[in-house]
Formats: sequence, structure tokens, C-alpha cells
Amino acid sequence: MVFVPGGIEKTPNLIKIGKQIVAKCGGVPLATKILGGLMHSNSDENCWQAILDNETWEHVKGEEQVIRVLKLSYDHLAPQLKQCFAYCSLIPKGVVISRKRLIQLWMAEGFLNSSRPSTEMEKVGSEYFNSLLENSFFQDEQKHELGDIKSCKMHDLVHDLAQSVAKNECAIKDVNKTLQEVNCGIRRMVLFDENEIFMNFSNVRVLSLSYSKISELPPSIAKLKHLRYLNLSNSQISKLPNSFTTLYNLQTLILKNCFELRELPRGMRKLTNLRNLIICKTGNGEWIPPMPSTVRTLSSLQYFPVFIVGNKNNGYGIEELRDLNLLGGKLQLRNLENVTGRKEAEGGKLKCKQHILRLELHWTDNKSFSAVSRDESEVLEGLQPHQNLKRLGIYNYAGLDAVKSIGSEFYGSDSNNVSYFPSLEDLSIFRMVSLVEWSHYVLSISSSFPCVRQLKIKVCRKLMIMPTRFPSLKVLEFEDCNGEIASSLLECNVTSLAYVKIDSCKKLVFLPRELLTGNKNLQNFQVYNCEKLQGINPYQDARDEEEEEEQLQLLSSISLNTLIFYNCLALFSWPDLRGFISLRMLFIYGCQSQQCIPSGIEYLPKLERLVMGGFSKKMDLFPFPTEEGGALKSLYFPSLRNLEIYGWPKLRCLRNFWMPLIKTTDGQQQNH
Repeated sequence: MVFVPGGIEKTPNLIKIGKQIVAKCGGVPLATKILGGLMHSNSDENCWQAILDNETWEHVKGEEQVIRVLKLSYDHLAPQLKQCFAYCSLIPKGVVISRKRLIQLWMAEGFLNSSRPSTEMEKVGSEYFNSLLENSFFQDEQKHELGDIKSCKMHDLVHDLAQSVAKNECAIKDVNKTLQEVNCGIRRMVLFDENEIFMNFSNVRVLSLSYSKISELPPSIAKLKHLRYLNLSNSQISKLPNSFTTLYNLQTLILKNCFELRELPRGMRKLTNLRNLIICKTGNGEWIPPMPSTVRTLSSLQYFPVFIVGNKNNGYGIEELRDLNLLGGKLQLRNLENVTGRKEAEGGKLKCKQHILRLELHWTDNKSFSAVSRDESEVLEGLQPHQNLKRLGIYNYAGLDAVKSIGSEFYGSDSNNVSYFPSLEDLSIFRMVSLVEWSHYVLSISSSFPCVRQLKIKVCRKLMIMPTRFPSLKVLEFEDCNGEIASSLLECNVTSLAYVKIDSCKKLVFLPRELLTGNKNLQNFQVYNCEKLQGINPYQDARDEEEEEEQLQLLSSISLNTLIFYNCLALFSWPDLRGFISLRMLFIYGCQSQQCIPSGIEYLPKLERLVMGGFSKKMDLFPFPTEEGGALKSLYFPSLRNLEIYGWPKLRCLRNFWMPLIKTTDGQQQNH
């Protein structure tokens, strides 16, 4: 990981020293990885030699050596990174660490005050997080759907190091200890006892009462003048005292899933240092999260994921968002039926919010709102977002049911020399039941959607025309739509697709041959309920059926690991599967025209799960090996772990060799 793109340049001496260091690691992966992170951006040969000659390597092996390597890497961290790392000692071992939450905590502690005045603390926090990740103090990172890292973990030994260097600055309050046993100079606490009298700790900057049974905060909360981070998520809090609004240094307030909370105190507008205000719920519940009145005064807000539009005369109108142009990440706008026209919608200034990457527009799914006099199409136009948007969702918008065509107004310009959605990565269109034509308005460039990675079109049965070229497309889901369009989408994006799911496309007859011959990225291909699908597109130059069969045998895929065909009644044409060397799961069910098993299944080297059934009644043979001949058996299904058989009325028995793998129709393993 040292001599990789973005790392240092190879030199003979560095290569020589590096090999010696790797040898001293004794084959311990964690030690090697940690040192690789340390040396990744350091091209100083003297530094490399100093690491090689360090006393770390003397007379120790195994875990003790790893601990010494960790300490060596920690000693080379910049001071600001050391304190951020030490802070992680508060996180229990094995817990998934939210990147966003961790940066909020660092910010609350004052760790992110940059010498660069124009640099936002959140950006500094991201840089620190990435540095610790590159140095292997974090691992097992997970990314969200837009590609950014959302979480990570710490190795247990790394966590031990964090605890050893944190000393007395951090504490997790044990409910079995008295207050007198805890250092009252502590600046951060995680409390697990709702009866804890935490008000004695006036220096606290971070306070988490999540999942507690506390129902009210006492007025003395105002004594925590240094408090910057307060987490009350999933608690039973029902009221915040008016004195709460004097916590002028508060930066992050989390009220997620506080189902007993009905209103916020007046004067929330005083909390002008708030950067993260999270008042939302997970799942479908009846709780309506309370909103702060006149939120426009909270000019420092950068993350405010849910805003519920209410009466503008009381300070809950969409124009409250007008000047909050630092908002970033996700923004969900609800109850948009309360916006009465385009001018009012434009008052939210969504097109000025360049940091919003994911926008959701929700109208209430309630028939009683249909009587409200307004032009919803104009409201939608007034909610035009910034072009940096990567994901847009529109929900319960009544005007969509009547839309028959999507034309130039969708692209927002009459110029034909630009990509109208240069940053959009996720595009979904659901249940536009009247839509017939979605024009590809831009003709002078290859695509209006150069960055769209995920495209989902569902229940648009009348759609006949739409753009088909999406050069970055990785995920395609096409359900209950015109099969001819599905075929065109596959043909035009065969080299980029990694995941394909086609469901209930009645006019889909053939799949493009190129999908299996020209795509090195395709990993998962699923087809459901396509009753006219016959198979792979016939080879146009084939002179007869024999040559067509030969061409099918040439098809292969080195990347495909999952292949599913479910309830495709007309399916009969299969390629020889022995070229699909990465296939791990094969599911074929309800293909009633199938009279033989696809050739080559028994030779798939990585196939672990095979599910079959619902074929033609004429089929009564399985290409399974006999019980005799050990050499022959070793060639068949070398990796198979699970075999499920459904239907097959003529199948009477299978050899004992297969009994441990077999599940019957009801999912119970055979015993005979």
C-alpha cells in the first residue's frame, strides 16, 4: 500500500528497506498494514531507516510486537491527530463508528480549529478522519450509496492504544461509581443512568443521553455553558426547558426518534452556533417531529436533514430556508402541500444550496389536500435544486399521475452544449402511469446524465421513449415497464453495468449477447416474471441451429457471481455456463419451456448455491454424477454447499452423495 497511486515514488533503497521492514513484521497483517499507512506519504530514506532500526523489533513477537508498532505509528502522528485518536477511546470496542457523528464530536471538543480561516471545521474533520484511516487506525470502512465513507471500526488492539493514551481526559461513567469518584474536570461524558446528577460537571462539552428514560431536562441544564454536543436520540424526553435556549455554544443537537417530544422551546433562534440540528424519525411512525420556529436565524446550520413545512405566518414556511445556504448532505422537505405557489416555493432558494447532494420532496398522501387551490406543477418548478445535486426523490406528487411527456422543461435550459445534470448519481421514476415519452433533449453530447450510477424505472407501463445512454450506469432496475426499452437500456450500457434487475417486462424477448461477452463488471443479473423472454439474442450470422449453439458456448463472464431467472415461461435458450467461472449462485425457477439443464452447470468452479425447479414436465434427468468413481465426483460441483429442488414430479431419487446438500420444496433437508 506504500508504492501505489498517490503514494511515494519507488527507489531501489526504499524498496530494499521496505522489504526488510516487512520481514520484521513476521507476517502479521495488522503490523504490516499500520506501517504501510505510516510510510505511505513519507519518502525520507532516513525516516525509513530509523523505523527499521527502531527498538520496536527487539525481543518481541506476535501481539506485543503489534502493540509496539501501533505506538510507533501513533508517535509519528501530528498533535491534532493524536487528540482526535485518543478521543476514540470513548467508543466501546467493536462498535461501528459513524464518520459524521465522530466529526461532530471532534468539533465539539475544539479539535478542528484550523489555522486556515476560510476552511470549515467539517472539512478539517474529514481530512483528519481520512488521515487516521490511511494510517490504519480505522478499518472495515463502509460507504453509503453516493460513494462517501459513512462508517468504520477500530481493531481491538488499536482501541487499547487509544485508551492508554487518553489518560484522564475521557471517561465513561460507571453507574456503580459515585460522583466523587469521577474527575470533575472531565470535559466529555457518556451517561448510562438517567438519574445521574450530571449538572455538577460544568466543563462538559459532550453529553449523550441517548436511549435513556429521562423525560425532562432540569432548568439547571443552562449551567453547562461549554456544552457543544447533546444527543437525546431514542430517549423518552418530552420537554426541553426554556433555559435550554441559553446554551449559546451548542453546535450539535440530536433529537432522533424522541417520540414523546411534541414541541421545542421558544427562543431556539438564539442558538446561532448550531451547525447540526437533527430532528427526525426512522421508519414509518405517527410521530411528527417538532420544528423550530424562524429557523432562518440559525445561519450556521450545515446539516438539517428534515424540514416540515407549516404555516408561514408562524415561522414555519419554506422561505425559512432562504438564507441557509451552508446546508449540505441530505435535505428532506415534507408537507409541501402547504406551499401555495411557485413564488412561495422559490422563496426557499433551493437552487442556491450547492452542498445539498440528496433532496427528497414529499407531499402528504392524503386525499383531503386535493381540495386546496394551488398549482402543484408550479410549486415543483419553484423547488428547482442546484445542479450539484446527486440524488432527487419526489413522493406523492399528484401532478405526476397526469404527466404524459417529459421534455425541455425537465432540463431547465434551451442550450444543447451542456450536461443538465452533471452531478446527479441516482435517478428513480416510480408510478408515472400516464408517461409515454421522456425525450433525450440534448443531442450534441453523449448524455445529459454523465454521472448517473443508479437508474430505477418502475410501474411506467405506457413509457415508449426515454434516454438510453448513461455512461456511468452501474445499477439498473426496470420493473413493470415496456420490455423493448429495457432491451435498449441493456444494449446501450453493456460495458458499465454491474447490477441488473428486470421484473415484469412483458415485451422483453431477448437479452443482448454483448451483456455477457463485453462486460467485465457485471456481478449480479436477475430477471423475474418476463413471460415472453426466450433467452440470449440470436447470433445474426449463424447459418443454422448448430452454429448458433456453437456461438452460445463461446459466451463467458469472469465477473458474474449471481444469476437468477424466475417465472420466465418462454425461456428456452441458454449459453454453456462453464465459462462463468465466478458464478456462486444460480437460481432458475418457473421456466416451463425449459426441457434441459443449462450445459456446464456441473463444472462451475465456485458455484455454492443451486436452486432449480418448475421446468417442463418432459424433463426428468439431472446432470448429476453417479456415486461411483471418486475422480469423476471431484470434477463435479467442487464448491456446491446448497442444492434446492422444487417441483420435478418425475424425479424419484438422488444418490446419497447429494443428500447433505439437498433441500426439498418446503425447505426441509432430506434425510434419506
